[in-house]
Amino acid sequence: MRRFPIFCCAASFLCLALAADARAPTSGDTLASAFEDGGITKKVPRFIYRPRMSNPAAQLEHANALLRDGKTRKALKQFRALVHEWHESDEAVSAQTAFASLLLKKGKHERAFDEYQYLIDFFAGEFPLEMALEEQFRIANYVRTARRGRVLMLPGVIAPERSLKLFETIVSNGPNWSRSPEAQFFIGLTQEGRKEFELAIAAYENLTLRYPGNALAAASDYRRAYCMYRVSRSSPRDEQRCRLALSALIQFHDRHPDDPDSPQAGELADELKSRLSSMYFERADFYDRIAKRPRAAIIAYSDFIRKFPKSEQRQWIDGRIAALEQKLAEEEGPK
Repeated sequence: MRRFPIFCCAASFLCLALAADARAPTSGDTLASAFEDGGITKKVPRFIYRPRMSNPAAQLEHANALLRDGKTRKALKQFRALVHEWHESDEAVSAQTAFASLLLKKGKHERAFDEYQYLIDFFAGEFPLEMALEEQFRIANYVRTARRGRVLMLPGVIAPERSLKLFETIVSNGPNWSRSPEAQFFIGLTQEGRKEFELAIAAYENLTLRYPGNALAAASDYRRAYCMYRVSRSSPRDEQRCRLALSALIQFHDRHPDDPDSPQAGELADELKSRLSSMYFERADFYDRIAKRPRAAIIAYSDFIRKFPKSEQRQWIDGRIAALEQKLAEEEGPK
């Protein structure tokens, strides 16, 4: 019994430690969480980041020497210390670039992405932007496809949603960069994979509007139409969504008749036409047989024929309209 208080204290301490750990940012945190509270903070001199040398030039040489000797961990610390201590120096740009690159080599992908973002935000114009964007793109694509949580024989899981903020940041960093359309396309694909179809539609629309001449524009146009089709399927009685999806599929089919996705677009469009046809017919049939409102039925049948003139039911509907008109004439009598 004497051990019970000790056990309780240990359990309480463990709970507090776990809670603190859950709140603390980890090496895997992305920009979405690490920078949302007021943006990136500028690096300033700190006691825990003390440089070994007395000036930035000597410090950079010291860090590079550590790296050449294979002392990667120590080199990381010294590159970081240089940026904190001499942020406005010319050497700080080289040190920040080396720091981000080493983190990436060590497999700290999302931390490396953040450090390349720091380079872009604080040292704009002092380094090749395309280099940083290329590294960020490589990291984002890795995060999109990498498996996490590998344990023993378990293969782990892919969590592409972690890459969303990264790709969005890349497009924001370099809207005119050659690979930004690809980043925008991955945003759409990832949202589509999460079944966030409305967000995927918006992402694909952004691509076709921003980069209409890009090679991915046609693929994006199809994926947008397909997502609209999926949205319409989730609300099968929503005529407006069905018509919008049908219009998008027909437009894609007409604009890109030779595209590999064009046949499927045609099939999906035929499915939506059939669904719309059923909606219009059921509406007319309701007024005719259930509500017993012949005038409304005639209008609804006529609307059906106008929208679907080649329907197999055309002959029957023409006959039914004639019968309803005759019935109304008989009820009203001669004028």
